[in-house]
Amino acid sequence: SVKADFEAKVQERAKAFVAGDGTDPASKLGPMVSDMQRQIVKRHVDDALAKGAKKLCEAEVRGKASGNFFPATVLTDVKQDMMIMQEETFGPVVAIAGFDGSEAEALRLANDTEYGLSACVY
Repeated sequence: SVKADFEAKVQERAKAFVAGDGTDPASKLGPMVSDMQRQIVKRHVDDALAKGAKKLCEAEVRGKASGNFFPATVLTDVKQDMMIMQEETFGPVVAIAGFDGSEAEALRLANDTEYGLSACVY
């Protein structure tokens, strides 16, 4: 399916986003701006998982990285009632949701939030 192919490609890319100290050349992802923001991202991911989303990938946090690191994470089967789909997460998380393929459904889902920062259709 298109969704499964897309999930595989996103997982492969996300695994490369190793979080860690900026002086480590293997690190591709730095810390979150604050512990408060890291907790928001964690709460959104935890909420999605508790409501049935699946975690496809969680990238590495390298070494003894201390601070507000959150691993690059890929979730699938997310639903519109999950916090990650209704609130601004601002973290290294990709949330993948399938749809019936119709333009009407795509527009309904894209507009089913009070925020409109970005949306992607592949």
